[in-house]
Amino acid sequence: MFANFLIKKMICYCMKFLWNKETIVLIARRQWGKTTMIKKIVKNISRSNIIILDTNNEYQDFPNRIIPREFTSEELDRFLIHCRKNISKLVIVDDIDAYFEGAQATGELKDFLIRASHQDLGLIATLKRPLFVPKLLLSEAVHLLMGGFIFKNDVDYLNSFIKDKGILEKLQRHEFLYRNADTGEEKIMKS
Repeated sequence: MFANFLIKKMICYCMKFLWNKETIVLIARRQWGKTTMIKKIVKNISRSNIIILDTNNEYQDFPNRIIPREFTSEELDRFLIHCRKNISKLVIVDDIDAYFEGAQATGELKDFLIRASHQDLGLIATLKRPLFVPKLLLSEAVHLLMGGFIFKNDVDYLNSFIKDKGILEKLQRHEFLYRNADTGEEKIMKS
């Protein structure tokens, strides 16, 4: 019983995260600390259980990383198909918005978001612009971490997900507003 609890639930940097079931989305402009935050979140998860689409070549110390050949939705789909061949893994897609030309979810992403938790596959995705990714990604995220933004329309869009409408503009460098969609909990976290 106790060992099963350790496998299924990890306390990851001030939040409970079912790493092989749930989705985390980190949104912030460049150099805000998204990669640093991910490394803190996954520090207690065996690296052999993590598969990364390493868009910016920042995860050299992770054995199961794939460097994309191109930044297209087809490349993202190939990666997700590869990941679906595994069970009990955490999938990380760095800068997922680099793979979209619009805000339409590809068939593979839609399938992954809806069905992957039944294969014990969790997802962490980072992005810079929330308006340029499918709404399904944000709506399926149990954990949403939002950092600094340049564009008012990004802030306006994200305000629809949170209680305190003015907090995003007050965040300092490397701070994220954490929101748990299941509990409604909101708090500030630092990367």
